[in-house]
Amino acid sequence: MADTAITLPCSNMPLKEKMAINWQWLPHGADSTRLILSADRRQEFLGRLSKRDARLADSGFWKSGNFSLSFRASSEDGGHYTCLINQAQKTLKEHVMLLVVLTVSADPPLPVPEQSTLRLQAKVSGSSSVLDISWLSPHGLPLHYEVLPEGGVITKLPKITLADKGDYICKVRPQGNRGRPASLFLYPVTVDGKWGK
Repeated sequence: MADTAITLPCSNMPLKEKMAINWQWLPHGADSTRLILSADRRQEFLGRLSKRDARLADSGFWKSGNFSLSFRASSEDGGHYTCLINQAQKTLKEHVMLLVVLTVSADPPLPVPEQSTLRLQAKVSGSSSVLDISWLSPHGLPLHYEVLPEGGVITKLPKITLADKGDYICKVRPQGNRGRPASLFLYPVTVDGKWGK
């Protein structure tokens, strides 16, 4: 989900003296990769086009072999991330991960005035990597939704009452392997009851 801290996993053992780690990013729709971060035994440094808060998750990475990348994901951060581990121009490991970022918005802004119509919208980066998105009520019941022309879905909840508050669930199913489980994201909705008086 957008604006959350994430960690992309990567590790390698045994450690070798002249090993170097490069994290690269291929944004959705781009045709060239960007360097995020490089590290070797002596230092860790950010790439020129890097995310400002990107860092290796483990400050003792050279002892642990944990080269996982941590940063706060925004809606623009989707794409393929590659952890590339080299030694003397030879690739020891190349691990590629697809990151799809979900952005959820509410209209009107929370807390929702009682008796108003709440619109919950969900969009993902790289929509071609997602089979579908849907909404569930706080009780797990499917909600009617519309697919938006620009991508994403919207569900409309008319005449909101205090009984409608709770954690709404955005369900995202990835493309590809049918056995992969859907990802569930909770979106807490609060209701301002004073407007109904």
